[in-house]
Amino acid sequence: MRCIHCNRPMKEPTVTIKARSGPLYWGPKCARMAGLLTPRRPERKARQSRATRHTDQLDWINDTETT
Repeated sequence: MRCIHCNRPMKEPTVTIKARSGPLYWGPKCARMAGLLTPRRPERKARQSRATRHTDQLDWINDTETT
């Protein structure tokens, strides 16, 4: 089996198009360039929460300035 666009050999076609002369096989890169595949959207990663101020911890800078 070979890609119809670039004529490279492949094991499994990414896109198969039925034609009168027989099926036309497209490889993954050629199908993407020809617009036969819908582009994947990257998955959104969960944002980390912003840092919060630790109220139970003493601030040593303010502590040294007051004494």
